[in-house]
Amino acid sequence: MLEVKATLRVFSEYYDLSQLNGFLGESTKGFSKGDSYSRDKTREKSFWSFESKISPSEKFEIHIIDIINFFKEKEAIFSILYNQCEIDIFCMLSSNNGQGGFILSHQLADELSKRQLNIVFDVYAD
Repeated sequence: MLEVKATLRVFSEYYDLSQLNGFLGESTKGFSKGDSYSRDKTREKSFWSFESKISPSEKFEIHIIDIINFFKEKEAIFSILYNQCEIDIFCMLSSNNGQGGFILSHQLADELSKRQLNIVFDVYAD
């Protein structure tokens, strides 16, 4: 069985998490530049995220459509943030039997391209 998770990610050297939350709404997960982690490390950038609310067992494209729909609601804000932030979609794909695949239709690829959204894939196959 293939499980999928998709997350819209925003990384910023200029804004902290509270500012990003103000622009985009409450982050699914996030932190601010300068926050400490581990024993003696600090974050080099702020991080804001929106995780797809779709079940992990649903098709890959359904997750991406959920992210794009959220993005469309905030498109004016994202167009401003592009100048000061790194924005992408992070996808985790996990297969419990070493097999699985997905389709990225040309229509969906076009939607991603129009919004300058790259996809980062993290694949786990047991």
